[in-house]
Amino acid sequence: MTGSFNFGQQLVLNIAGPIATAITGGLLVGVLAGMITRAAQQRKAFRQLRENLITDVTETSASLYIATQQFWRATVVLTLTDDELKDERNAFEAVYAQCRVKGTVLENRLAAYYSRDIPRFLCHRMMDLLTVRYFQLAFPDHVPYRENAGTDHTGLGHKELKNPKLLLNQYRSVQRELCDALLREPLDSHA
Repeated sequence: MTGSFNFGQQLVLNIAGPIATAITGGLLVGVLAGMITRAAQQRKAFRQLRENLITDVTETSASLYIATQQFWRATVVLTLTDDELKDERNAFEAVYAQCRVKGTVLENRLAAYYSRDIPRFLCHRMMDLLTVRYFQLAFPDHVPYRENAGTDHTGLGHKELKNPKLLLNQYRSVQRELCDALLREPLDSHA
């Protein structure tokens, strides 16, 4: 008989088909499992990045905010000697300088990590609000109101910035908005 398979050939075909299917299926499952694992790891890494940024933003701004409150108490509430007041001023100025540096670093990190400019912009606004408060306390005759007024900076007008309560309310509001943006804004695909 020509053109017919013998038993050995038929057996090989019967075995090879399921083996090929198993190998192909195994490869596809492996590739799919790898993709799912990588996606889960990336989501976890992005979540950790967002949480770290919230911590860094909050620690930096809260450090400067608390320093403004302590200096305000030292100058308005407490009765300090000139030397004690000088020490308070030096400590206040050191915290301000340190926090402004950290704030600039944070702004640059946010610009690098996020695909939109909203987080960086809100960080800038928050630090400008605290800068105005710092100058109100440390150098009341030289507060940079005009430089920090408007939508590109504090979001408040020149006259509004002179109201410490309004200024601090704006700071708290921007800080909450920034933390929300850090959680919700899309990260740059290269982050």
